[in-house]
Amino acid sequence: MASREAGGRYRMHDLVRLYAGQRARQDLPTDEIDGARRRLVEHSAHTAHAADLLIAPLHASIDLSDLPYGCQPLKLGGGEEAWAWFEAERANLIAVQNLAVENDWHAQVWQLAWAMTTFQLRQGHFHDNLSAWKAGARASHHLDNSELRTRSYRHLGRACTQLELYEDALTHLREGLAGAERDGDELGQAHTHRAIADAWGRQGNDAMALEHATHALHLYEERGVEVSGAHALNDVGWYTAKLGDHGLAQQICEDALAWPRRTGNRSGEARAGLSLGYVAWLSAKSQEAAENLEFALGLYEELGDTSGQANALDHLGTVHEDGDPAKAESCWRRAVAIYREQGRSAEVDRIANRLGALGARGGGRFDR
Repeated sequence: MASREAGGRYRMHDLVRLYAGQRARQDLPTDEIDGARRRLVEHSAHTAHAADLLIAPLHASIDLSDLPYGCQPLKLGGGEEAWAWFEAERANLIAVQNLAVENDWHAQVWQLAWAMTTFQLRQGHFHDNLSAWKAGARASHHLDNSELRTRSYRHLGRACTQLELYEDALTHLREGLAGAERDGDELGQAHTHRAIADAWGRQGNDAMALEHATHALHLYEERGVEVSGAHALNDVGWYTAKLGDHGLAQQICEDALAWPRRTGNRSGEARAGLSLGYVAWLSAKSQEAAENLEFALGLYEELGDTSGQANALDHLGTVHEDGDPAKAESCWRRAVAIYREQGRSAEVDRIANRLGALGARGGGRFDR
């Protein structure tokens, strides 16, 4: 017996599913069960990879395993359909990755971690992303590909950074950087330097963050990597602003906005808009700050990036805190609703405290 749920999907009753599993193990040959499981895993990995490229066309493609006979991945029509598929299948994808772990299908474990990353981060599923990359990093040690191990530790480090596990983050990122240096992988080094910059910056060590962001930028420029180079340039502008040189930061962030516009990188535009809003706020240009942040918010909404939306709303609340407390409250309440839905308890508590003290006009904190 199956029940129909919202969106026309069907769910099997737990007892029926348990009974079906028992009968399959009793009545079907082991190789037939294994084949069905393998087709499920490959179907999920191939469909998730295709969906990832539809929601993030500039994300790097990866090599996938050959499809077993009878396995047909879904053909998704575009970004909206891919996004809806991720939303509907997220829990199933996590379960499928666990199934791959149980069967030592290491390549598919890694592929699923990679394919789920963009969606997980945009939706603020940071704990799930960490679990996926813990499995992906373990799996990478069974694969004859040192570049994949470098990527694994970079993403694992980033996942730890998102959850403020900074010591673990830097341990994993340094391991990933050492691997990229051994392999002569300059692009991997650049990506990892950016991730290290983020880990230092979130801890308030802006000088160290700027050093790593600048190193990443130089490596991207040497290789002519414009998309990631734009992100690194924006990072340099952000940390330059944090260190007090607002005029130089303004110039850098304006350049960082121009780069992604040439390549159609909407996420890069949103990040640059956020940085320009920050620089304007530091320069006491509240109207300009609000305009840049509203620009970033619109792009994040277009991308379905609720994590970015929450951050932009959080910052808008800070900008409006002194001049328009009612608008600040509205922005912060929208932000805290997203943070709460994503399980980001530290952000929820921080904004709750600021809402409680709004009448005191305490000046506020502005963090990315």
